[in-house]
Amino acid sequence: MLRILIILLCATAPMHAEEISAAVTYKLKTGRFGDQLIAFSHAVWFSYIMDIPVYYKPFLYSDQLKLHKDPSLIREGQFFPMQTLELDTVEDYLQFFKLLNSDKPPKGILYEVPYYPDSTYLYDGRPQSQYTEVNWKDPEFLRRLRQLFAPVKEYPQLKVPKDRVPVALHYRSGVGYDKRGWQRIFPLKGPPDKYYSEALATLYNIIDKPLYVFIFTDDPKPMEVQQKFQSHFTRENIVFSCREEPNSYDINVLEDLFSFGAFDCLIRPDSNFSFIASLLFPFKIIVSPAHHRQEGMKVVIDQILFEFASKDKVKQPIRTILRKDN
Repeated sequence: MLRILIILLCATAPMHAEEISAAVTYKLKTGRFGDQLIAFSHAVWFSYIMDIPVYYKPFLYSDQLKLHKDPSLIREGQFFPMQTLELDTVEDYLQFFKLLNSDKPPKGILYEVPYYPDSTYLYDGRPQSQYTEVNWKDPEFLRRLRQLFAPVKEYPQLKVPKDRVPVALHYRSGVGYDKRGWQRIFPLKGPPDKYYSEALATLYNIIDKPLYVFIFTDDPKPMEVQQKFQSHFTRENIVFSCREEPNSYDINVLEDLFSFGAFDCLIRPDSNFSFIASLLFPFKIIVSPAHHRQEGMKVVIDQILFEFASKDKVKQPIRTILRKDN
């Protein structure tokens, strides 16, 4: 597994065609909004380490984000590549490093980053594209992502009670958009309900204050999801809420993304959508599934990651694993 850990500053000023020697872009994946945000983010990372601009290609809802008119991104008509180099295989990366370290790097190359998941467990025993590690906590890179992903218009913030600690819980039920059996292929994207129960119970014990838990879900019947969680936690110190109207595919997706900003804590699956939310907003605690084991047809989440924000915003968060051995 080849990991790129080079850090350079990316250009942010607008560029003219004659000034552009190379650029990086992304191969769009037919997928949900979170998948496309991840693909774009990977291109921004390569732009950051290579000090070349991003070649922007519109994707789902991108016209509703500040990146759509960001002057540092180049567009069709501003760059005419003589060669496209897809960064997919080990050989591609070896060529990439050779070009990057050349005294006179060739001009006119468009580097194309295909979609790849950040979850390394998805590469075990499966044919996948080449994996490149991204330092998602790099402060300059993170600042750049937040700038690009800012909304064009303001979205109404969810009202949260002031006498409780607000917790966002992202729940993917697998009902509706996802195909049957997808949880067996992506066990951390659709973890069992027990994961959420254990994560929330541990979070409550850590905070030791009343909680307000808002459930973000793509389930067609969000009220039933809320009632299920409420039946598991009958104590008065934890109350649940959700959007009351029925869901259909990607309704309120942008509003949901920016509503995460109203919460202090986040409990999420291994979802690209809520992973991006975890980068955009200053959560004090982020909880996610870290490891699983298979017991027959049953998925067991046996490690849960807790990330605690540092008081110094530049420093890395404190990361600790809750291990569940039984």
